[in-house]
Amino acid sequence: MQTVSTMAELEAAVAAHPVVLVDFFATWCGPCKMVAPALPGFEAEFGLHVVKVDVDQFDGAAEFGIKSVPTFQLYREGQELARQVGGNPTRLQAWLKSELGA
Repeated sequence: MQTVSTMAELEAAVAAHPVVLVDFFATWCGPCKMVAPALPGFEAEFGLHVVKVDVDQFDGAAEFGIKSVPTFQLYREGQELARQVGGNPTRLQAWLKSELGA
């Protein structure tokens, strides 16, 4: 898991790993805090790399169409596969299973 703060860092992280889950979050967001502890387990369970992006510190959130947090974007081989909004760990896990066929 890594935290990025620039567009270049985000692009490099997505390019460096075959499957990436980008977590657009905010430190003040309750649902973001609720889902955060589950993310390391999802890395292990699904073999993906989590990249965290604090929308209050990242100028590119609008370019990604982020309108609410948390928003999760799932990438495979550098291409966006799917997007999910919400901080429910159980729903996020089910969504990842559905998208990744796990």
